Formats: sequence, C-alpha cells, structure tokens
Amino acid sequence: MDVHETAVGYCRVSTLEQKRHGYGIDIQIRDITLFGDRLGVSVQRFYKDEAQSGMAEKRVALRQLLRDCRKGIVDTIVLPSLDRLSRNVRLAENLFYEFEQLGVRVLIADMPTYNSRDRKDVMLRQIREVIAEENRKDIIERLWKGGAREYSADCRPGGMSRMAIGATVEASRSKGPRRRWFE
Repeated sequence: MDVHETAVGYCRVSTLEQKRHGYGIDIQIRDITLFGDRLGVSVQRFYKDEAQSGMAEKRVALRQLLRDCRKGIVDTIVLPSLDRLSRNVRLAENLFYEFEQLGVRVLIADMPTYNSRDRKDVMLRQIREVIAEENRKDIIERLWKGGAREYSADCRPGGMSRMAIGATVEASRSKGPRRRWFE
C-alpha cells in the first residue's frame, strides 16, 4: 500500500434495535480492521450508517463517502461484506461503477481474494449482490408472515380483538397488521 493512500471502512446496520444496542457496527469495525491488518492496509476512518436500509440510496454516511471519493480524499474502501454496501443490485452496481471510474479500490472482508480487475471475481460479486437482494426479500416476507400470525392470534372468531378495549387490528397487504386505537 502506498504510504499516501487513504483507506476507509464503510459499515451499515438496518434496524433501530441494532443501532441502540450496538449490534453489528462494532463487529463490522472489528472485521474491517482485522482484514485491513492482514493486508497491511491501515483503515483511517469509518463511515457508519445506522438504522438504514440496504435499499436506501440517500444514506448520510454513504453520501459523505461518495463526496470524499469524488474529492480524491479516499483511495480504498474496505467493506465487512457486500450486503453492508447495498441489498439492491442496481444500486450496488452503480456504486461499484462509480468507485471504478474514480479509481477507488474496494476490498471486501468476506471476499478476501476479490479483484475488481478479474471478470470472474466481478461475476461472483454480482451473483452475491443478487443473493443479498433476494435475502432481503425473504426477511421481509418472514416478518410479514409473523405479523399476520400475530394478527390472527389477536382476533377472536367474528373479528373481535383480544387486545385492550379501544384498540383494533387492521391488516394491510403492503404493511402487514397494524394496531389502531379508536378515536
């Protein structure tokens, strides 16, 4: 590594609970640091998006990372895993394209041999991007099904709620079950 090269890490957790309890970010920083040490890369700064979806394009830390890359401040980005950058194939590909155009090297801790100049490695990365996006869809489906079970457990025959007096449960296909208070 060039002594003037600036390496940074990018971390992301998607839920408020992960943010509140520190699950994930500390582990990601540890993984990035250990991976960097093995490669002789000193990670000087971490960009952290907390309680941010991997589908969201307008993440504060990601936008700052892109600005710093465009300014030439960042030479290398170290990711703990591909899905921390994005769980959207289009977004991930756009980001990798922009990093390549800017001359920013991307290292991925759970893909230690990844080389962006090797077309087979790029193909494997793209396959993993598809898997990350599908994984997200599976998580959402499981959460929706769990909410539907909770909804049906809260209702008596005839649709009467077992919840506190003054509350009802509404089911919505897009958002799943929701509790509402009478007004």
